[in-house]
Amino acid sequence: MSYKFPDIYQFPPFFTKQPNAATFEAQLNHWQDIILGYCKANKIWILSETGSKIGSQSLDDEDNDDDDDELIDDSEATKEFNIFRNDTINRHASTELIDDIISSLIKSKHAEWINPINKKQGLLILWNTIEEWAYIVYDWIDTSGQNGSILTIYELQRGDMSKTQEFSGMCTPTLIKVLETLVKQGKATLLKDEGKISGVKFL
Repeated sequence: MSYKFPDIYQFPPFFTKQPNAATFEAQLNHWQDIILGYCKANKIWILSETGSKIGSQSLDDEDNDDDDDELIDDSEATKEFNIFRNDTINRHASTELIDDIISSLIKSKHAEWINPINKKQGLLILWNTIEEWAYIVYDWIDTSGQNGSILTIYELQRGDMSKTQEFSGMCTPTLIKVLETLVKQGKATLLKDEGKISGVKFL
């Protein structure tokens, strides 16, 4: 699936914070649509705080250790493309504008910091909110007759049965949040091994 950037992405003022409140609100909405659309099309689950794709988008690293920076050392971030930079028109969004865009995404539940205390660990991009993802995952479980079954994290991310689903390839930090939401809804129980979440039983 490819993503076609809208014309406004080629408009230099788009990369400058607009002083008019109504124009700025529209600017934030356009930025949100672009980020979510691009990340969905390219299955990018995590962005660095500066707008680069996290290098490996590792599926196996969990966020149980708040001090673990392996997910997103900025030196590991993909340098070829940055969502906040358009080399064609030689424009880059300011730090202030980037912060406002990220805050807007978080407010609308379309992004979450992996670790708000250490933002270098990256920003989860949620083209579906966590609650929407929870519905999508459980609907698949229900319609495929897997209620009462136990699935590993790996099977949900890369299993043969799930590979055609939209959540296939989902990064571990996002998947854990989705499963925790299902637990709160009384639809799942998490299974742990040595303190780490290894699987889930769907109810």
